Amino acid sequence: MKLHKYYSIDECNNEEALFEKLESLQNDGKIEYQKNDNWSIKVTDLELSTKGEEDLAKFFESIDLYPTDGDEDEDYDFFDDDDEFDEGYKPRKGGYDDNFNDF
Repeated sequence: MKLHKYYSIDECNNEEALFEKLESLQNDGKIEYQKNDNWSIKVTDLELSTKGEEDLAKFFESIDLYPTDGDEDEDYDFFDDDDEFDEGYKPRKGGYDDNFNDF
């Protein structure tokens, strides 16, 4: 199993065990970790052996800690780039106030 850089703790079923394990490994100089927000952590491997990486990845899986791409802490505004689509757009007849749900 591969150790990833970012993990989502959103579905973690044992946060207490997670942070005990991370603190222990960090105190031993094996990893560094940081909690990015309420829902994700970043793990940096400093001196874990291959077996140590596999064991940690299996532990993460056992407590439902899943890898993520690390962008959860970004605030995206999906409508900022829509200006290019506004040109030439014509709403359908009646627009948004056409009593669509009236029977």
